[in-house]
Amino acid sequence: VSTQSTWEHGIDLIKVPSRQQLGEWVGLAKYDKAGNVRKVVANSCCVVKDYGEKSKSLEMILEHFKGGKA
Repeated sequence: VSTQSTWEHGIDLIKVPSRQQLGEWVGLAKYDKAGNVRKVVANSCCVVKDYGEKSKSLEMILEHFKGGKA
């Protein structure tokens, strides 16, 4: 995903330090019974079409986008 392309089309972008971290964030991880991550499928990008219900976390992300931070 090109930063320039997302900017030109008005698409909000969050950069993540590692592909494994993004994979875990989007639910591509397996956990053991204690809740520890055992396997993560690395992912290079994802699209969020539905934010779900309102929460403090969602508000924080939307404020991040308003500030133009990537």
